[in-house]
Amino acid sequence: MNSVRAKKGGFTLIEVVIAMAISLIVLLAVGAVLVASHTRWNDAWEKVNLQQDASFVILELSKSIKEAASVTVEGEGKEIQVYDADGSWVKYTFDSDTDTFQYQIQDQSAQILIDGYVENLEFNVVDNRVEIDLTLKKDDEEVHLDSTVQMRNYGL
Repeated sequence: MNSVRAKKGGFTLIEVVIAMAISLIVLLAVGAVLVASHTRWNDAWEKVNLQQDASFVILELSKSIKEAASVTVEGEGKEIQVYDADGSWVKYTFDSDTDTFQYQIQDQSAQILIDGYVENLEFNVVDNRVEIDLTLKKDDEEVHLDSTVQMRNYGL
């Protein structure tokens, strides 16, 4: 009998351990990239949502102000009351204590447009133009919009 053994093909224990360590490092790197990408995606999506909310508020205000015959600003520029030609009104109010923005139509209860993340909202009236300065802030994201809206029915 031949006492010399033939070398069998396969991996040694050291080779398997090294391969597992390299695989673990690669998996950890891929996981870190995925987590970072997901975090950036969520931050970007939060900013987009804030921009949409800010645009919605500016659009609603613009529609109301364009149709207005007159407006009055109260509360150190934090409230605006918009009057139609027939005398009916809508009042928009920013509450800095609760960071909410709401509106109230004549003879109806107030409705909240944005709750909890209005950083600042100021109105200023110059002749037949209303200047709006809006800042929304949620977590670490912030959106600032300025707009000037002209009343089409001013003085009617």
